[in-house]
Amino acid sequence: MDTIAHTLDIGERLLSISVPGDILSTNVENLRIAAFALLDDPGVAQGAIRVVEVDLRRASMVDSMGLNLLVSIIRAAKKIGASVRLVVSNNNVMRTLQFTRFHAHAEIRRVQAD
Repeated sequence: MDTIAHTLDIGERLLSISVPGDILSTNVENLRIAAFALLDDPGVAQGAIRVVEVDLRRASMVDSMGLNLLVSIIRAAKKIGASVRLVVSNNNVMRTLQFTRFHAHAEIRRVQAD
């Protein structure tokens, strides 16, 4: 599996993290390392980023370990004063996020599949 891709738009104060596929126990640690390397980067200093967007459009499944990763990202974003937006296109992922009440902690944006 590929690693995450990202864009950092200082003008928009947006860090966009694109997950390459499912977030499962088999790959979550590599995704965690890559995501937190971005969140800990000096360019993402306190107040520099307003929104951390996690693009889950390529994911068709997120297991419990994947949900834990998303919770960790939300907590880390709050520490730097940013909110989180989850971008979802898959019905299964959307239902999982709804069932686990992620909308209480992050914006969930539903988009059409690519």
